[in-house]
Amino acid sequence: MAKGPFLTVEDMKACFNLFCCIYGIGTLGMPGNFARSGPVIAVIAMAFMAFANIYSSLSMSKVMLLAPRSVKTFGDLGEWAMGTTGRWLCIISQMGSCLLIPCVFLVLGGQLLDGLFTDAFSQTTWIILMALTVLPVCLVPTLKEGSGSAFAGCMGTIIADIIAVALVMHGMRGHPSVPFPELKFSQVVGVFGNLTLAYGAGIVIPDIQRQHSDPTRMPAMSYVSVADSERVHKDNEEEEAAEYTGANVIKYIILRCIIVVILVAMAIAFKDHFTEFADFVGASCITTNCILLPVLFYLIKAWERVPIYEKVAAIIVFVVCFICGCYVTYTNGKELFDPSDSEKAFPFCHADFENTVYYNYTAEHL
Repeated sequence: MAKGPFLTVEDMKACFNLFCCIYGIGTLGMPGNFARSGPVIAVIAMAFMAFANIYSSLSMSKVMLLAPRSVKTFGDLGEWAMGTTGRWLCIISQMGSCLLIPCVFLVLGGQLLDGLFTDAFSQTTWIILMALTVLPVCLVPTLKEGSGSAFAGCMGTIIADIIAVALVMHGMRGHPSVPFPELKFSQVVGVFGNLTLAYGAGIVIPDIQRQHSDPTRMPAMSYVSVADSERVHKDNEEEEAAEYTGANVIKYIILRCIIVVILVAMAIAFKDHFTEFADFVGASCITTNCILLPVLFYLIKAWERVPIYEKVAAIIVFVVCFICGCYVTYTNGKELFDPSDSEKAFPFCHADFENTVYYNYTAEHL
């Protein structure tokens, strides 16, 4: 039997949608990773997390293909693999991702707008205005109708990255060798939280997967998109769209508005702790539902057929991500709810540069 193409047009559309979801807030935190751990360690960490996310994505795709047709959601998969405990782990981690990731965006947006338009409004006001601006997008029924918004967000991030890098390269031209950071264990391991946030896209996969005609192609799509995957069994798109018609319209609008209000309140509460908040979300919820659970479910259901070398790789990924996730969640959670009174302007730098700008182009060329 002839094999089908590696990627079809439908696959490419789904991959593109996943890429638009992945390429976002995580990339904006990459400079902080290099500042924390230096270029060598940061690149190694980034490569390991890319491998971990690709492997966990493939694991999720494979275990979903093993599941019976009664398994329709991520929670169903958890119950099929681990009973009631598995279902609750899936539900709690997915809810955490859905609720906390938008908060990170609101905090970041409030900080950026406050810096761009100094003294115009307070950071709190900017967060509220930003939430009101994106509220119509939040009310879009399904991801298919919101694909344009995903593309706009992706392109906005790409353009912002290009402009930021260009400005830094121009403004720092002629600088001496960049001082190496003062490496600390907590500082280096903290890179894990941001990298997990950068790769995690598991919260959008249910909507994307419902629209694909051949779930068996998901492993290839996961490899291309570096994203978590899960499969649900709905017969057609009309069945999905029917959930957002009639009397259900008012229900889902009210529910989503209430959720947005709660998220705004949380964003305001953590508006001064963007880095800690982002790392906390990445290390806790996203690590759980995008790496740990997919690998665990796959090993539970396919242990006998998994080759020994893959078992070793899976165990390494699981153990390393579990330990780092727990540590980063604890340290950043402590900083969020019991912040220290550090007055260091550049806490990631060597002690000689913690409160000193190591290079100022304007001052050097007066």
